Amino acid sequence: MFIRRFLAIAFALTCIGTVAWVVFISYQEETTDSFLNFGALHSSAVSYIVSILAVDEVAGKARANVQLTIDRFEFVELPNIKGPINGRFLMDELEVRVGPLQTTDLAPTFEGIGFLALKNFDPILASPAPNFTAAPPPVSEAEFTLIGDSKLYPFDRYIVIGRVSSVLFASPNKKDFSYLDSSATAVYLRAPNFVMTGASNRELLARERFGATPEGLKLEEQFLKDHPDARRKVFAVLLQRPFFLKALSIFLLVITVGSAIYYAFVSAPILVASHSWLCRVLKTCMVTGTHVGVPGPPNLFNSRKLHGINGSSP
Repeated sequence: MFIRRFLAIAFALTCIGTVAWVVFISYQEETTDSFLNFGALHSSAVSYIVSILAVDEVAGKARANVQLTIDRFEFVELPNIKGPINGRFLMDELEVRVGPLQTTDLAPTFEGIGFLALKNFDPILASPAPNFTAAPPPVSEAEFTLIGDSKLYPFDRYIVIGRVSSVLFASPNKKDFSYLDSSATAVYLRAPNFVMTGASNRELLARERFGATPEGLKLEEQFLKDHPDARRKVFAVLLQRPFFLKALSIFLLVITVGSAIYYAFVSAPILVASHSWLCRVLKTCMVTGTHVGVPGPPNLFNSRKLHGINGSSP
């Protein structure tokens, strides 16, 4: 009796601890994007924001809103002009010209050549073009390709990699414009049934790709070392199912397999099958009466002979 109570208490404490652990991990997952974007938005005068609104894992697409934001109370450095405050200018004191917002889905190219697809293709301009505006461009919609396999649900994982860019110029006197660098990109997840984490270079390099070779991976690693700015201008995030869903799936699987094994031993199907086979053999022996070498008990054929059905008298 004492052992049963001890096992019951241990089982209950184990269940409570497991549930608490799952809830804690799930809470951490829900707050991941706040810490993920801290470095992107901290002390950045110009930044890009990508809000993933919906994920269609069957179609392999993620729908998002992209926008450019300018913080007028941040300080920036201009390459050709020295500012009054430690060589920097306050954004509110500068005349800013912003080019069109460009969104690039790098997933198809990344699957082919990896990090070599992160080369900078910004147009080289010396001054603002006529279509540049003083205000940031409006929010636009974009679609990104998912890198992953939906058949592994609920353990499926998807990589979203892309680049949002624009050409910006700034001038303290509305005449001498200088190129204003912008590289920070913040990504927020607004789609349900998924959690998001940042995809590191190691995770991206370790992913199996068609046509990837050891020599190509070395070239990609060298490219990352030689062009850190190119990687910084690209966002790469990892979308996966909530931990609670995975834990629940494993729990249900364990319960199902355990129940099947338990009832298999309790019902003893092997004994039932052998008992049925033995009964069938005994019944055959009783009907024919020849398997054991002695006459069997009266059956259908014997009764016909005893009652003269075959034309003979008893």
